[in-house]
Amino acid sequence: VPFAKADVSFEPRTRLPEHPNAMTLVARDAEGGVLAEETYYSVGGGFIRRDGEAPRIGATPSPIRFDSAEELLAICDERHLPRPRA
Repeated sequence: VPFAKADVSFEPRTRLPEHPNAMTLVARDAEGGVLAEETYYSVGGGFIRRDGEAPRIGATPSPIRFDSAEELLAICDERHLPRPRA
């Protein structure tokens, strides 16, 4: 989807109730109508959560301990495992 720098707007000092570090993406048609809208939260450790998703960290115990997405990717590389997909 092509877009220009002018298509991006920043709203400093705007806090969403779920988390302070958030980004909302909005796709609009030629008339400005909303085609799709999603909000994502950077919840720390390199992890991203979509608005409406339940937090997944710690929800399913992993036999392999890791504390960040970067560490998880390194473990995958070391063990020749496929990298997780979003």
